[in-house]
Amino acid sequence: MPSTRNGAGARRRFDPVRLLLRLGLAVALVLAGLLTLAFIDGNWRFAHLEAAAPARVFSAPFPLAEDVAISKEDLQERLVRLGYRKVEGHPGTPGEFSVRFRACEIYLNAFEYPWGKTDANLLRVKTSFGRIGGIENLSTGERLDRALLEPETLGTLSGNVKEERLAISVDDLPRTLLDAVVAVEDRRFARHSGIDPRALLRALYANVKSGEVVQGGSTISQQLAKNLYPGGERTVARKIWEALAAVGLEAFHSKDQILERYLNQIYLAQRGPTSIIGVGAAARHYFGKDARYLDLQESALLAGLIQSPGRYHPYRHPREARERRNLVLKLMLVEGSITKQQQREATETPLLLRPEPASDSRHAPYFIDYVAQQLHEEGLRDPASRLGIRVFTTLDPLLQARAEKILAASLAQYEKTYRHLRPLAGGELQGAFVALRPSDGSILAMIGGRSYSRTQFNRTVQAHRQPGSAFKPFVYLAGFEKAQAERAPLFTAATVLDDSPLEMEVAGETWAPQNFDQEYRGPVSARQALAESLNVPTIRAAGMIGLRDIVRSARNDGIESRLQAVPSIALGTFEIVPLELASAYTTIANLGTRVLPRALVAVVDDSGKAFSVPIRPSQQASTPQAAYLTLDLMRDVVRHGTGAGIWAYGVDGQFAGKTGTTDDGRDAWFVGFNPNFLGLAWVGFDNNRPLRLGGSALALPIWAQIARGAGLDPDRRWEPPPGIVELEIDPSTGQQANGRCPDSVTEIFIEGTEPPECESHQGGLDSWVTRLVNWFSRD
Repeated sequence: MPSTRNGAGARRRFDPVRLLLRLGLAVALVLAGLLTLAFIDGNWRFAHLEAAAPARVFSAPFPLAEDVAISKEDLQERLVRLGYRKVEGHPGTPGEFSVRFRACEIYLNAFEYPWGKTDANLLRVKTSFGRIGGIENLSTGERLDRALLEPETLGTLSGNVKEERLAISVDDLPRTLLDAVVAVEDRRFARHSGIDPRALLRALYANVKSGEVVQGGSTISQQLAKNLYPGGERTVARKIWEALAAVGLEAFHSKDQILERYLNQIYLAQRGPTSIIGVGAAARHYFGKDARYLDLQESALLAGLIQSPGRYHPYRHPREARERRNLVLKLMLVEGSITKQQQREATETPLLLRPEPASDSRHAPYFIDYVAQQLHEEGLRDPASRLGIRVFTTLDPLLQARAEKILAASLAQYEKTYRHLRPLAGGELQGAFVALRPSDGSILAMIGGRSYSRTQFNRTVQAHRQPGSAFKPFVYLAGFEKAQAERAPLFTAATVLDDSPLEMEVAGETWAPQNFDQEYRGPVSARQALAESLNVPTIRAAGMIGLRDIVRSARNDGIESRLQAVPSIALGTFEIVPLELASAYTTIANLGTRVLPRALVAVVDDSGKAFSVPIRPSQQASTPQAAYLTLDLMRDVVRHGTGAGIWAYGVDGQFAGKTGTTDDGRDAWFVGFNPNFLGLAWVGFDNNRPLRLGGSALALPIWAQIARGAGLDPDRRWEPPPGIVELEIDPSTGQQANGRCPDSVTEIFIEGTEPPECESHQGGLDSWVTRLVNWFSRD
């Protein structure tokens, strides 16, 4: 009888099948756990994968409206800057334009403004004699009162992240682009579940056959999964993990969701230090258009770039890029996405690209820094971290670009012309320029220095410099205000001032100011003293007006820097920030109304919610009559005074201005304006090295060249406000001329401040002979 013990031992013998089952179950559990972890991790990363653009800063749009002053050439330059492509015949897609006789046909891009979205429109913009004559919607035949040329992207507030993105929905992309990407990157995209064994085997065969890696087997889902895990070593384990993540993405997301995220994440170009990420940004970069309007050959080119944007760089390797594009077209034909005729026509089309964008991705970098500062003041503590926000500003990009070139070229020319201005150990010659729209304070251009790459110090808002003679108009403005307030001829444009040597005691020391040319002219009118920027008469005028009244008036006009009621204030011996001085001058340009500088218009967050930045209220800083009288004196500065040099540069229109030179020759200024443009130019050394030249020699040429290219309306004029009267006066006394005065000139006064009749001349033969000679000698 067999032993029971032996029977039990037999049942406990090794069973390989059971062991294999157990091992298989354990492996399956591990794989299931890994797959679950890969699913969870991959999908979490997918949900948090940033598809929005960094915070972007936009310029102001350009208004297209009847009677707007703009030449056909300037309009074309604005279009080219935006990436519009000039075509023969009628524009067929957004982002194209053509030139007709006295008209431009423009297919405007769609654009999302803070106040709403505008659709793409085909317009005819008629131009005649430097103005827009009318706008017509060619699709409807409707005559339009107004249209907008979309703003330029100035740059991003992305901190250390150098990327440009423009997220776009797959529903907004053309079918040709989707088909092209699928044809060249993953032809079985619609049929696999994240991994395509056929593609892997096909790639393996091709690579073994060629002896090198010539083809990849990754699906679009795998490529996207790879982007979920940036950086790190490309190990086998990592690739397996990415493959599992790709399967997980397919399990929880639709094909459209995966394709959309993929197209918004692929790297497609490099512009200097900035990576162009996604088809939205790439369409703007290469074609200057919205991705939704890409045509067949453009779609094929973008799809072909995915494999290697450097190898197929269309600007540097156009032949390779075209061959790659044509390969994509061939694959699309094989897949049945396009017809043979479509393939042939697109293959024969040359590469149609916008001019290659500059490597410096930031335009107006000093201005962008200033915008970032303003955003902080508006409550956005870290705008660079707010991905997806769009910041709309007041900047005119064409004016800014031209001003930057003129400033840099002018400073370089000065160094060649004047040996004493050449660079030394203490630094090179510097300059700054800022332009405002006087009506609302909009900053149209801002240049903080000669080269942003060499110094990020923004001299328009950070430098404290002496204004010198550029402050003198505020002395005269204070005098006119005081005379008007007291309704007496205390100080007028005809007031006679003594231009002779002057000495006075200031703080226990003798002060003997001199004119810039160290010459004296004897008795001069206040008008002449300002036109010729005479120091000594201006100091005497300040004494007549009252130093405390000058300080009070300057404060009202917007000068917030430290001011002291001392005689030298009349010569601008205190320090001021250039933007502060430009803002103060709006009081004169606006006939008494002071406006504050403005850079921000609106901010749109990543959800599309717009926040308008309100214009800060203007202030009535002076009376219209006193401001107009000061302005009229400043018109003489550019008519025949120290600012008359502007006309040699081709400036056209009515302007007022003032040169500025400090007493020690370390700062050169020119401020000039008309009713809708105010520009300030400054030249100097950061270390206060003497220039030995004045504002008319250094700052005025820069201002004049910029103003000439600013597209200003030459017909804009100031109208005198009520309360301005015109009289004939005797220039030797500043009093009303009568029949006995040997000479008379026309002068304007504020009503109530008219001088009395002249009592210094008694007539006689000498008086009549003098009058006759003066009459014949007049122009």
